[in-house]
Amino acid sequence: MPQVGFRFQANRPLREQLTAARLNAMLEAIEASTITQGVGYMARGLPGGQVLQITARSGGGAGVGYGRPFEVQNAGATSGGVSQVKVSLDSWLSYSARPGDKITITGLGEPFAISLGDKIWLKVAWDPLNLSAPPTATIVHGAPGTLWPDYNNPVLFDDLEEGNKKQLEWRELIAWTEALAADAAADPYLDSLVVGSGEEAFRVIQRVTMHLVLCKRCFENNNVWVTDPAFRPGPED
Repeated sequence: MPQVGFRFQANRPLREQLTAARLNAMLEAIEASTITQGVGYMARGLPGGQVLQITARSGGGAGVGYGRPFEVQNAGATSGGVSQVKVSLDSWLSYSARPGDKITITGLGEPFAISLGDKIWLKVAWDPLNLSAPPTATIVHGAPGTLWPDYNNPVLFDDLEEGNKKQLEWRELIAWTEALAADAAADPYLDSLVVGSGEEAFRVIQRVTMHLVLCKRCFENNNVWVTDPAFRPGPED
């Protein structure tokens, strides 16, 4: 069983190490969580503290437990034989890396039918009558169409005129679907989730694999809310 841990090394570039703030946020998240043994995790005490051991798992929802953040997992089929998937329950959206700032995401862990050509995304929406109120967050799926008519534009504004724009939505693409490659050995998404069987099988390609945090960014000369990975790599990674 492989172990996952963190340590600082004086001879390593700073960009390859976690900052103290990020490490503290991770420790707070662990302290606020209940680690259950037997579901892919095991905790054991050592003189210097606790070591968490995590069972290695393959992609595409093949493992046990919750899986990776926002992982699209196989959820069987409907009574009519239509393939279903779900998005991992262990997926966070927050205003910071601290667990107490989480925003409830509707739709996590709920099975839904999926077809070739569908997209899966996280929609963060603000009330146009009260833009200062906290946003809602929902897992949305299907062919973009009327649900995301300007796909792949992540921001929805209430007014297209420059200077009058107010943000109504942020759409973060979680996963998309593609047909299986004719040459399986050359398929760049070989480790992705395969849904269905036979000639009707297709792949679900995962895009987001980390918890997300809301932050302000400049987008098309507007200061808007966007979703970023909760823990980012260094600028040169």
